[in-house]
Amino acid sequence: MERVRSGDRAAFRLLVERHERRVLRVAVSRLRSEQEALDVCQEAFLKVYRGIGQFQGQSSFYTWLYRIVLNLCIDRLRRSGRAVVVDFDDAVLHDGDGDGALALPNPFRSPDSEFQSQEFWNEYSRALDGLSDKHREVFQLYNDDGLSYKEIADHLDINIGTVMSRLHHARQNLQGALRRYLKRK
Repeated sequence: MERVRSGDRAAFRLLVERHERRVLRVAVSRLRSEQEALDVCQEAFLKVYRGIGQFQGQSSFYTWLYRIVLNLCIDRLRRSGRAVVVDFDDAVLHDGDGDGALALPNPFRSPDSEFQSQEFWNEYSRALDGLSDKHREVFQLYNDDGLSYKEIADHLDINIGTVMSRLHHARQNLQGALRRYLKRK
C-alpha cells in the first residue's frame, strides 16, 4: 500500500489485478449490465488511484474499494432512474439447516420460459425488497459480493453470529416468497 501511495504504478497494477474480478462481480450484480459494470470499475480504480491518500487503513482495502464501487453503482442507477436488480445465485439458495439445496429449474429459451424467467425475476426483486434492510444487506454482501461471514461482520461492525442469523432469516423469507419457482435437487 505504501508503494501505491508513493506513486508506484506497478504496485497499483498488482492491486487492481488482485481485486478487479471481485469488484466487477459487485458492479454486475448491482447494474445488471457488464458494460456499465466495466465502466464503474474503471471509474472506481481511477478514484482509488487519485484518492489513495484518503485511505486511512481503519478497514481493509477491499472494504474501502467496495464502498466506492457500491456508491458509484447507486449513483449510476439513480441517474438512469432504474431500480436495483440483484443477480440470483441458485447454488447458495438453501435453508441453512443442511436439508438439501433448492435450485431454479433450468431455463429454456422458448418464449414461455423467457416469460417465466422474467416473471421470476420480477417476483425475486419484490421478495428481496420485502426483506428488512439488515437482512437484505447481509444477503447481498454474501451472495452477490462474495464476502465471507467475517468480512461481512467486519464491514457492518456486527458479530459473525448476527451475520449467520440474518443470512438464515433472509434465505428463509426468500424461499417462502419464491417457493413456487423452486424445485428440490
